[in-house]
Amino acid sequence: MTKPLLTGNIDDFLDRFNRFHDAVIREIHIVFGYRSQHRDAGVIILSVQDQQCPQNKGWVNVNLQFVNVREFSMTHSAEEYH
Repeated sequence: MTKPLLTGNIDDFLDRFNRFHDAVIREIHIVFGYRSQHRDAGVIILSVQDQQCPQNKGWVNVNLQFVNVREFSMTHSAEEYH
């Protein structure tokens, strides 16, 4: 199922997937095209536990698709790990 992620539903989305703390990165694909092509996009596929899915202990794959990507970075800090 494809649903747009908007400012108004971001907290519900993050809570549903435990804020992705236990996620496993399966794939990252970023495309930065030439300025004239307007093809800047990204895909991130994560395996994560879905609080709304009883099958397979809740493990599902979440496919996040982005358009008009201007900048991409992945960061973490020591405070994020327990």
